[in-house]
Amino acid sequence: MNPGKNAASIAGAQLGRVSLWTDRTEEVAIEEEVGELVETAAQDDFSQRLILAGKEGFMRQLAEGINRIMETTHQGINEVAQMLKALADGNLAQHMTGNFQGQFARLQHDANATVEQLREIVPLMRNSAPCAIRMLNSMSVRRTWQSSPSPATGSVPAA
Repeated sequence: MNPGKNAASIAGAQLGRVSLWTDRTEEVAIEEEVGELVETAAQDDFSQRLILAGKEGFMRQLAEGINRIMETTHQGINEVAQMLKALADGNLAQHMTGNFQGQFARLQHDANATVEQLREIVPLMRNSAPCAIRMLNSMSVRRTWQSSPSPATGSVPAA
């Protein structure tokens, strides 16, 4: 409600009071709807959307914009989660494939580059592992021999 203005006659005498009532039903409903959406997003649930039906003008543009933000965030987080799950399972074939902008595009590029690096490194490690294990075993045996007392003297050989 507008606090109103005093209505006056030409002579300046107060004749009464004029008030303007504004119907805020749609505005209050959107405030509540946005509040609920923000709360679910704060709890890491980006799957919810604002309802577009019945919204016009600025309120519709606002709802569409917020829905785009929620969708982009939902897609980006899901792609990252799927990729990390695949990596945890040893799957080096998974890539992020969405069409992202900004930070999600950077995250997509870096995540896909990480997978490519792992695809190159893991086979090298697999091929090198048997040799490295033999070398470590040999070093371990040598250290054990060097640190054990000599049967003839009971002393440890000098290194």
